[in-house]
Amino acid sequence: KLAGEGVVVLVVLVVFISSSSSSSSLPYQFALVTRDKVLKGHGTSAREKILAALKSRNFEVYENDGVEDVKESSLSLQSGKKLSFNECVWCTDAKAQKWLETDTNLELNEKGFVNIKATLESTNIPDVFAVGDVCNNIEHPRPKAGVYAVRQGPPLAQNLRRRCVGENTVPFTPQKTCLALISTGDGHAIASYGSRSWGAHDSAIGERLWQWKDKIDKKWMEMYEPNLEMLQKMEREEQENALNAKANKVAAFAGQEALDAIKATPMRCGGCGAKVGSTILSRVMKRLEPIPTHPNVLLGAGDDAAIVQTSPGKVSVQTVDFFRSFIDNPYVFGQIAAVHALGDVWAMNADPVSALATVVVPFGIESQVEETLFQLMSGACDALRDAGCALGGGHSGEGAELSLGFSITGEVEKDMLLRKTSVESGQVLIVTKPIGTGALFAADMRSQAKASDIQKALKSMRQPSKHAAEILFLHGATACTDVTGFGILGHLHEMIKDSTTSGASIDLASLPLLDGAVECVQKGITSSLQKSNLRLNRAIANIEDVKDFDAYPLLFDPQTAGGMLAAIPENEANKCIQKLRENGYASSSIVGKIVQCDSSTGVGIGRVFVENSAEKIEFTGF
Repeated sequence: KLAGEGVVVLVVLVVFISSSSSSSSLPYQFALVTRDKVLKGHGTSAREKILAALKSRNFEVYENDGVEDVKESSLSLQSGKKLSFNECVWCTDAKAQKWLETDTNLELNEKGFVNIKATLESTNIPDVFAVGDVCNNIEHPRPKAGVYAVRQGPPLAQNLRRRCVGENTVPFTPQKTCLALISTGDGHAIASYGSRSWGAHDSAIGERLWQWKDKIDKKWMEMYEPNLEMLQKMEREEQENALNAKANKVAAFAGQEALDAIKATPMRCGGCGAKVGSTILSRVMKRLEPIPTHPNVLLGAGDDAAIVQTSPGKVSVQTVDFFRSFIDNPYVFGQIAAVHALGDVWAMNADPVSALATVVVPFGIESQVEETLFQLMSGACDALRDAGCALGGGHSGEGAELSLGFSITGEVEKDMLLRKTSVESGQVLIVTKPIGTGALFAADMRSQAKASDIQKALKSMRQPSKHAAEILFLHGATACTDVTGFGILGHLHEMIKDSTTSGASIDLASLPLLDGAVECVQKGITSSLQKSNLRLNRAIANIEDVKDFDAYPLLFDPQTAGGMLAAIPENEANKCIQKLRENGYASSSIVGKIVQCDSSTGVGIGRVFVENSAEKIEFTGF
């Protein structure tokens, strides 16, 4: 169900209906609820065409009937009618910020927007100018729409210059109406201008109008895509800046209060002077309770060091991982960082016991630092708790970028330990998660990744590999590693490089890939670590045969919180894959083989033959 009013609702509506080309194939029922009329402010002709498009899709439309109350799965309308829903999306009119009323003396209208004259100046404070949605032009009232706002830019700039040199400001008269191109969600659009309209959801003109609208929209969005060279230049400049300059830059994004807090301190200290304050830490630790625990952790967070007891007959396994955030959700980043760090322990068939955290939180005011740290460690603690691993303590400091890492201690019976290099000829290679996180998030940084693809990648990265490792061991795995920064080819090479008898094959066509990953590398978008990983192409025995295939670059794609890569007996492979998929590792696949090489000649030992079964490129020998 949708609730809202005006053209904004139609924009959201497109998202819901564009996935289907006919009303008969829609898997859901939809309703549009508006307190006013659909397309209020447009002509009758355009309204009738939009209503006809909605009717063709079997939409229920409730006009002049606003929402009075909302429950978890139902809406109560002014008319008394109740509507149940699975998903409800709200679209509202522009709303003025409260600080305009509480923190300024500007004259506002009844809705809290700044009253301005035709010269774009405040009606009561001449030196204050306002344009766009924040203002209300008392002489030329117009709807709050971008087409009016953007055209206020040139007259605003001119009047600011006039005021600076003491000249009189000049009135600006905006256009009285504008052309609106409204998509109907099915490759058609309606053009609305004043009382007139053109096109429809089922006409050739409507199809051409949509093509025009699509071209305009894409051109507009291209203006906002980050310039890669500029981003790289900014990064170099930031690396050259002193710590204090970094602090001010980061704090600027947190708002004036954060800047004031930074300026109040003459410098940002290093050493232990860069630690997060004890008061913040105490509050965060209290909010995190109950802290994840483990029976073998005799003394955990709160003392100078953790005390961990190793179970009789077992050996300790230790690993460490640390990296900066690549998303703007601290909770999800905390989960991913913990899953990533735990992967090394699971790959050795060990059980994690204790984790020590290392956290860098961006500069800011105390409340923001506290909330960021809490969200980050909440995500991490949830992942550690699910893994049965205690949070034994850690260290936190302030810095320019949110970063998190863990030192994990685990344990395992010595004769049940898995090493990455214990491969045997004839074994098959199984990978448990799809590949492509490096390319996808490189594209995301450039605003060129689909949101749905990023969400699927994040879901995969948050999935623990604990049960996958257990299943692989139960089906005879003798060697296992987690696929992370060196990419699947790099980690496969680590498995065979010390062998005196074996090489490996890997099939491009069998690799499970994240949605959108191939499209990213086709555009030339890869991770910054890709270039370094590519140097390992020397390990490929048949590079000329496969280097031009679309998925080839993904062999070198660095993974974050990737899956397990294991070598198991061939007769256990199909049963193992079935069990993995039954336990939620849906992308688990047989991707290659450990192959016997001639030790007398050494041909193929430690090398990888890349197959592509879809193109009939198959391994027949080195």
